[in-house]
Amino acid sequence: MPGEELVAITMAPSVPVRTPSPADRILVPLVCVTAFVGAGLLFMVEPMVAKLVLPLFGGSPSVWNTSIFFFQVTLLAGYLVTHLTIRRLGVRRQMWLQLGLLMLPLAVLPLALPANADPRAGAPAVVWLLYVLVMAVGAPFLMLGTAGPLLQRWFGGTSHPRATDPYFLFAAGNAGSLLALCAYPTAIEPYLTLHRQRLVWSAGYVVFVLLSIGCVLLMRGRLTGDGPVEPRAETPAPPLTGRRRLRWVALAFLPASMMLGTTTYITTDIAPIPLLWVVPLSVYLVTFIVAFAVSPAAAATISRRLAAALAGLAVPAGLSAVGLLPMPTLLAVALQLATFALVALTAHCALAADRPAVSQLTSFYLLVASGGALGGAFNGLIAPVVFNRLYEYPMVIAAAMFLYAGAGRAGWLRRRLPSVRAPIAALVAGAAPLALGLAAAAGVPGRGRLPVAAATVILLGALALVAARRLPAAFAIGLLVMLVGVATQGKSLLVERTFFGVQKVDVQAGDRHVLTNGRTVHGIQDFRGGNRLQPLSYYHPDGPAGDVFRAYPGAKRDARVAVIGLGAGSLAAYGRAGQRFTFYELDPATVAIARDQRLFTYLRDSRAAVDVVVGDGRLSIARASPAEYDLVVVDAFSSDAIPVHLLTSEAVALYASRLRPGGWLVVHISNRHLNLAPVVANIARVRGMSAAIRIDERSKLSAGKAPSTWVALSHDPADLAPLMATGRWADLASWRTGAPAWTDDFSNLFGVLKWGS
Repeated sequence: MPGEELVAITMAPSVPVRTPSPADRILVPLVCVTAFVGAGLLFMVEPMVAKLVLPLFGGSPSVWNTSIFFFQVTLLAGYLVTHLTIRRLGVRRQMWLQLGLLMLPLAVLPLALPANADPRAGAPAVVWLLYVLVMAVGAPFLMLGTAGPLLQRWFGGTSHPRATDPYFLFAAGNAGSLLALCAYPTAIEPYLTLHRQRLVWSAGYVVFVLLSIGCVLLMRGRLTGDGPVEPRAETPAPPLTGRRRLRWVALAFLPASMMLGTTTYITTDIAPIPLLWVVPLSVYLVTFIVAFAVSPAAAATISRRLAAALAGLAVPAGLSAVGLLPMPTLLAVALQLATFALVALTAHCALAADRPAVSQLTSFYLLVASGGALGGAFNGLIAPVVFNRLYEYPMVIAAAMFLYAGAGRAGWLRRRLPSVRAPIAALVAGAAPLALGLAAAAGVPGRGRLPVAAATVILLGALALVAARRLPAAFAIGLLVMLVGVATQGKSLLVERTFFGVQKVDVQAGDRHVLTNGRTVHGIQDFRGGNRLQPLSYYHPDGPAGDVFRAYPGAKRDARVAVIGLGAGSLAAYGRAGQRFTFYELDPATVAIARDQRLFTYLRDSRAAVDVVVGDGRLSIARASPAEYDLVVVDAFSSDAIPVHLLTSEAVALYASRLRPGGWLVVHISNRHLNLAPVVANIARVRGMSAAIRIDERSKLSAGKAPSTWVALSHDPADLAPLMATGRWADLASWRTGAPAWTDDFSNLFGVLKWGS
């Protein structure tokens, strides 16, 4: 029958059922609170420490990726420590060892970066970042990582009536993780500086240690034995076969990988909204809570019933992911999140239904953590190197159908393989998506729209779902070929993927080259006629950028201009003979694109001398001489992943120190989802600078002009008179708010979100 491979463990206690004592009633809430606090501290410290090290390493997205990888590996190490110490020492002796180990991180509190945290010249940035993370938070994070499985294993060794199934504590821990995850951007970051966050977190760790001591004191008298062997009499537990272990790893890998793939896709290709990454991670945690809060039998039932719904959503989600089924943004986000929720809940319920006896608990969590770490490594480290597009996302959607095969129709292979219907079912299930994939790979039109041919194939795909109920793996293979085939469709001049995202150069409107990263345009150049040297998009001469480059100090002489952010090199078009433009760009791939004359020629055709410095803009411009530039342009805030460290009070002070007397600092703050004008206004107030803003909402698509918002700052209000005289610029003072100015110790993205944008 369906679900026969899902093992529900039932255990019989060796002691008679008794009425819980007052101490028993205290024990469960105490252990739940301890698990809740420990997991909450884990999820609070991740964004806090990553934000702490971000300015040291240039604000690169790879800083976040490397930090997340570090936390996953450290958590896995914590689970390994738990597994080994329990096996070697038994519960009672391990309790005392654990309390001693928990005391050790107190010596490094409050949290702080090591004194030698600044990257060393010549040292690989990733290696040095890992060193800084180990020194700053490695010890307390490792010990917190042991809390979840240890508390469950300790509790499972007691005589408490609920000790036969301690997995409910896993739901309590995930509830703490979820609360911390949602609270950090909404209730912690907006009100506490990093310094105070570190103090609060350190105090929280002390509270966790005290709670752990209370758990040990309350549980040690209730342990039913002492030794590495399970102290309670149970029905014989099913052996941990290699196949069962591999299944646990696979069931943990799939939702972890899909969570990261969903996050990357919806925050890059659908809606680049800051903090939207919180939603998939919250869904991930909620599915864990639900799965492990119910009985194994109920979890198995949920898994089987959801699998059918998963099969129904996999097709439209996959078609949407590769652009074949366009839909409104809100609907697309909802579809992807719903598909991910079903995948995660199906997988986690399958894990919960197959959870082993208490004696095998630590091994179970070690393998689950291994699957999660492998998912993170695949999406964060392997995929960006192996794939030049987000292939891993449609791949994992197709892989979800294999989950359907295992959870929804368990035993189908043994029953159907000998049958003559199996080849027919495989043909029907795989033919339709396979045909679409091959057609897409051959260049048949269909990307970005829904022609008759595609509609026909989707209809066949719907019919194939019926066959998929009998042979879902065959459908999964066809679906995978279809999604990858469609994803390769299109006539891009270049597609390149780095840790900074997928950059594409497409040809539009005849011979207009467009550089994009996700849905964000980073430069347009028109190669028709004499338009090659005219900057387009946000940099159009009729927009604020044109005003700036016509009127800035030194515009008509041998000016020195610094630009943080290169893109296609559009601003180089404003260069004049005798001038020198210096671009600071973090991503070497962007530099290669801007210099490739088959793609863009702004750098080559500029009348000014052009230099390009590869590295973080703030760190690189700090090496320039004081009073070196007439104009400093900060152009790095057009997407959702804005480098906050480039827009703090300290950063503005640095830029201003590199200006000549009367020079301008100009910040491009166009953004679909963030209102950065109050941020700049507050910083200008703190720094005693005058500021003017122009919000240009006029769009001339035929002329290549896009709306944009720019702010110009100077030390003397008279310096900005040429801009104010145009009648298109306004004093930024009216944008000031009572909120604190952003600093290296404080920033608040949540407070500047454009709600409803």
